[in-house]
Amino acid sequence: MKKLFVFFATLFICTSLFAEKSKLVSSDNKKNREVVSSTQKVVKVGFIITTGDSFMVGGADSNKQKDGYAYEYLRNLASYTGWKYEYVYGYFSDLCELLVEGKIDLLPDVTYTEERSKVMNFPNHDMGVETYYLYSKKNHGELKNNEDFSFLKGKTVGINKNSYQYNLFYEWKKNNNVECIVQEYDFSDEVGNLLNEGKIDYYLEIDYVAEDDWIPVAKIGTSNSYLAVNKNKNDLLDELNFALSELYSINPYYNHLLWNRYYLKNKKDYTLNDREVQWFKEHNNILKVGVISDDLPFSYEEKGVCKGVIVDFLQYFKSAYSLDELKINYIFFDDYFSLDVAIHNGTVDVAFPFIYDNYAAETFNTITSNPITKVPICVITKKNNLDGLKTNVAVKRGGRAAYFASVHYPNLNHNYYNDVDDVLFSVVSDADDASDGAILNYYKAKDALYGRKRYEKLEMSRLPEFWEICFVFPSENFILCNLTNRIFSTIDGTEVSSVIEKYTEKNHKYTVKNLIDDYFVQVLVIITCFTLLVLALFFAFDKLLKYYSYDELTKLLSRKNIKKYYEKMNKSSLEKKHKLSFLLFDIDDFTHINDFYGQECGDLVIKQIASTILKIVNDSGVVFRSGGEEFFAILKIDYNNAVELAERCRKIIENQTIEYNFTKIKVTISVAITDNREDLTLDDLFFNVQKLLSIAKSKGKNRIQGKLEK
Repeated sequence: MKKLFVFFATLFICTSLFAEKSKLVSSDNKKNREVVSSTQKVVKVGFIITTGDSFMVGGADSNKQKDGYAYEYLRNLASYTGWKYEYVYGYFSDLCELLVEGKIDLLPDVTYTEERSKVMNFPNHDMGVETYYLYSKKNHGELKNNEDFSFLKGKTVGINKNSYQYNLFYEWKKNNNVECIVQEYDFSDEVGNLLNEGKIDYYLEIDYVAEDDWIPVAKIGTSNSYLAVNKNKNDLLDELNFALSELYSINPYYNHLLWNRYYLKNKKDYTLNDREVQWFKEHNNILKVGVISDDLPFSYEEKGVCKGVIVDFLQYFKSAYSLDELKINYIFFDDYFSLDVAIHNGTVDVAFPFIYDNYAAETFNTITSNPITKVPICVITKKNNLDGLKTNVAVKRGGRAAYFASVHYPNLNHNYYNDVDDVLFSVVSDADDASDGAILNYYKAKDALYGRKRYEKLEMSRLPEFWEICFVFPSENFILCNLTNRIFSTIDGTEVSSVIEKYTEKNHKYTVKNLIDDYFVQVLVIITCFTLLVLALFFAFDKLLKYYSYDELTKLLSRKNIKKYYEKMNKSSLEKKHKLSFLLFDIDDFTHINDFYGQECGDLVIKQIASTILKIVNDSGVVFRSGGEEFFAILKIDYNNAVELAERCRKIIENQTIEYNFTKIKVTISVAITDNREDLTLDDLFFNVQKLLSIAKSKGKNRIQGKLEK
């Protein structure tokens, strides 16, 4: 084996000599890089007491585990700084005072203002974007026209006077000539309760704090929130800036992804009127969506499944209107001409993306949504090409670029190609009929040129023109068009850009085809060497797979490994004179889950429970799947500590919710525990824990059953 690994390492070094790519190192990161002290720094962090949201979950007096957007954000930063947090719990306004007084070091979710910047420090990067809405209850009626706020006249609006949105609201009220009764309160929870009780008509709050049955009726504004630092803690500010620089260099869309994880499921529940409900009934709750099969970042086909921006957009559409039963059928087209025909003949209910063009829509009897975003247009030419587009221009057949070239460059020869690589190769080529340049949208150009040796002689220039992108509908689907406009009018432009950039980043993958095109000889050498390596390692890995046998479903060690681990760990415990504990976990009423929800759901439950047990056991021992819904653990801890671990595991699983096909399932476990104080055989141990488990089941399940006293 050692020889094999040496061979592999040597191969890796040799093949690396062929690589001609250089790593980009941020100069900012170099400037901010610090030597981490060997002594862990303790940092006092304000832990905001909140209710009804997922920003910071758990507190000093709570039995819940800490969780939430801000908590994960802080924990991730600690992986770059080595900080150990000491939490100080309180309401936001009180914690702000503690930060200014120097009694805490950091406070999340602080909006920047000039006044605050005088008494606290702000890092170079924000921790997220907050959007503020006026909310009503469901029983207040439908969503109003977001350009007409006359419905607020004589109505009572509750606001938190200690919040950033306080001044933002009064500015919005003045600019829109809104007449309403404003009532100011000290705490957000107080205002939210008044709205739920019907004592006020509307409530100004952050989007992610809103409860499920609150309806946004007016967007007031947005702001960036920061992890604020005490004014005298410049060392912390430097470390924080370095950590953020590292974090965003690795994942530029970290905030967006974090927001999706904690708040995407927080539905903005818009009320559909009778006419809108009827439209979906008439269409059998099926939405036929026309997309291009290869149009990243907007849409692309992967193993018959649609991926890209359009999927995120329509998922948001479904969630906002609570259309859980709506089925979306994506229909793929190779070009925009075919997609255009499909719209005209009613094959699809909606298509995306199209250039926003009202005249074209009228000409072809279609309707468009409001523009969703803008796409820059680029010209690709050889470097130092002073003549520009003079004779020939290359475009992709059937795309937006072809249409643009026909309008803006009608006097040039248009060279049409089916593939973007063919378009660019016609520019880089030295042939007599080579193109002077190519026209592509920014995202395709950025993707095609990214890290490509083949096109290193090309450069990209952005044109002043933009394509405004929108949805297109058959004229009879005006109701669907109105619903789309209503939803996307409440989405901040930065959110749309984040979604697009997420898929643009995905698009920047150096593919196998790219590698072969750019490094054919090197690839051939690597493939040859790799083939020889695979043949050499095949027999070694075959032995390893036979030795380490894992359960296919849970990836836990299988039952046949229990004896081997027991003998090894028991011998070690006797030599080192420490105790072992043995736990048998069993999922309660699992037969009912399989019978009622099906085997697929049962497998999901087993995987989830196995993952939870493994996470909690961690380095304390090993876990096996000993039966269908049973798991056996050997722990290197004494009996009392094993009981505590088992109880923690039981509580976590009891409070977990497993989602399957939009159904939430609650599961409990029973656990039997014993130890090896009598140096029992493995068969004796299994007999004991099985007996103890039966006792636990007979007592009502969802409990821990320890060893019986003699």
